[in-house]
Amino acid sequence: MISIKKLLISLAFLLILLSACSEKKKEVTKLENVDSSELLIIQKVEGNSKATEDNIIVKDKKKIEQILAMVDGIKVEETTSKYMMDEMKKHTTYMFNFEEDQGIKSGENVAYAFDILEDGTIFFTHKDVHSVQKPRISIEKHKDLLKKIQMLTENEQKQK
Repeated sequence: MISIKKLLISLAFLLILLSACSEKKKEVTKLENVDSSELLIIQKVEGNSKATEDNIIVKDKKKIEQILAMVDGIKVEETTSKYMMDEMKKHTTYMFNFEEDQGIKSGENVAYAFDILEDGTIFFTHKDVHSVQKPRISIEKHKDLLKKIQMLTENEQKQK
């Protein structure tokens, strides 16, 4: 017969193993090679379609670097593309697309990107420049961050 002590030890080990396997991987964003960004395009999306407002084009390298610094170090965890898309459909989303040069090339992947929902949730689709990854979601909501970025970019060029 198996002793109760051995059974409890086995169950405890199994619980630890299962909890470690089921836990989402938590990380902190670390932006390293994004300082080459020359252009930022901010697009507001509501549901499945672009909002009636114009895109915001930021060419000021200092402002681009400030925005990137604001999201550097945010605690994130893995999520699924489906969950990200479902959330983006439910909330107004601000898409931040960074390019390495001033030319906007239709149909090409962006160098770096992240999305902020109106409720302050942030989705990261890139680990670094030209390094698309499985989506990461911020563990906490950062509604104040979206407001700071909006204030920083309120006088920037708008484009349809």
